[in-house]
Amino acid sequence: MLDDKKAIRAWMMYDWANSAFATTIMAAVMPIYYAGVAAGGLEDGRATSYWGFTQTAAAIVIAVLSPLLGGDRRPLGRQKTVSRFFSRCLARRRASAWRLSAKATGSRLRPSSSSA
Repeated sequence: MLDDKKAIRAWMMYDWANSAFATTIMAAVMPIYYAGVAAGGLEDGRATSYWGFTQTAAAIVIAVLSPLLGGDRRPLGRQKTVSRFFSRCLARRRASAWRLSAKATGSRLRPSSSSA
């Protein structure tokens, strides 16, 4: 019984932290990043419409895939496999966002050269 309470509390804390993180990124950080980097060369109206289109497409993909992936994971015991797959997808997405940002700003990731 104690393990169940620990597991429930752990999931509650994870959900609380993840919700705050996702809300902050989606509402505050991502639109500024998108406007400044990804849509930097577009006029305001077109950039805004592209932002809406991408958010709509993402919502549709999530609405379609969530029941399939969420319902399919537990009975087949594939939690780790599915989690690894989506973790790798997230890492690739973040790396591509960094590359896009670095390309737009002309910066490169270089080791600092300090002379001793």
